[in-house]
Amino acid sequence: MAGGNYTLTELLDLSLGTPEIGAVNFNILHRLLSAVLTRLDIGAFRVHVEGVFDLQSPMQSGAAVAAQAKPITVTTAKSM
Repeated sequence: MAGGNYTLTELLDLSLGTPEIGAVNFNILHRLLSAVLTRLDIGAFRVHVEGVFDLQSPMQSGAAVAAQAKPITVTTAKSM
């Protein structure tokens, strides 16, 4: 991706469709989500996550990770 200005729609297309359909460009996706959070001024909202598996533990199977996953709750107040 050459440097320049892109619309959010173009960033979405670049992040999820290049270089091939099904591939995800996480750098562009991060920029897109960051722009959305900034524009909506919701980047300071706090998210409480419970029961997330330990990222430091050895690799786990998808089933083991899914069994440990619990709902994510979102607070409604901005952090000051």
